[in-house]
Amino acid sequence: FIVKGKEFRDIEGQLYVSIESVIILRATDSLGTNDGWVSGVLVINYQVDSEGWIGITNYAIMTNPLPYTNTADSVFQINIGRFTEGIHAIKYYAVDNAGNVEQEKQLVLYVDATAPVTYYQIGEPKYQIPETNIIVITSDTAVSFTADDPYVSGVSSGVNRIEYQVLSAQSPVPTDIWQELPEPYTLNLTY
Repeated sequence: FIVKGKEFRDIEGQLYVSIESVIILRATDSLGTNDGWVSGVLVINYQVDSEGWIGITNYAIMTNPLPYTNTADSVFQINIGRFTEGIHAIKYYAVDNAGNVEQEKQLVLYVDATAPVTYYQIGEPKYQIPETNIIVITSDTAVSFTADDPYVSGVSSGVNRIEYQVLSAQSPVPTDIWQELPEPYTLNLTY
């Protein structure tokens, strides 16, 4: 299998994907002991969680034209967007045109569709303008950030990074430029 799109493996090897990702299943009927001939992939069968098996045909890619065929591939994509957030198992195997059945394989996916939540803390000196949410700070004021990726349906891929933009009196319009905030996630602004 191949993951097309966002993916992350944790230290235990668990595969986290976003709902925008796609899983590509590819079966190859390769040259074996049959004197250089292969029959080609007939079907890729797959099952998501405990749903019924689905057989996919007509996705064949012949890597070498007949009569000199030594491999025949079949490719199929599974869109993760149809999955709910949580842990899912995809079982799959292929069958060639001669009836040879591949050993069943299983792929466990951790679908994370919940964005992390970022919190901030503004140090001293600071001044909040009365009856507004506007806080005025100086170049000596530290602003600290923390982020948490909440567990939803047993899945949390963790926080990859925290990014920020600075808006100031000199530059009150946001730009498209986001900067990564290095750990320990404390920002000291100097003008």
